[in-house]
Amino acid sequence: MFVVLKSSTVEKYLLFHIDKLKTSNRHGTASTFEDLHICLKKFDKSFSKRLFPDINFDYVSRFFENERNAGREVGGIGVNLRALRTLLNSAIKENVGSPKTYPFSNQYGTRIEKDTFGLAKEVKTNTRKHVSHRTE
Repeated sequence: MFVVLKSSTVEKYLLFHIDKLKTSNRHGTASTFEDLHICLKKFDKSFSKRLFPDINFDYVSRFFENERNAGREVGGIGVNLRALRTLLNSAIKENVGSPKTYPFSNQYGTRIEKDTFGLAKEVKTNTRKHVSHRTE
């Protein structure tokens, strides 16, 4: 099922993406995007009206800071930001998103802004590596 959405709000596209994942029996991944949706609506009271060019470096930075200030763990915020990055990449590939304001890198070579939101730097977590203790 491929539906071309030429002008879409980010929320409509996100809900479409969640439905597509559920249709493909990818319920775990869909729940990640559902959590992103909840967090974005809490963060941004005007989220339902946001267009893709609105999701730029400043927006993502404010979202990150808001989540941190709300006491969320950095790892959880990272899951949301990676989901947002995936959503924006998908929208750009489908010619719905905005490569000019893409906040995570300059991979599309069309960005106007200089700043990029470094996921690896911002949401780095210090977790212990799991070590298997086998006795033989």
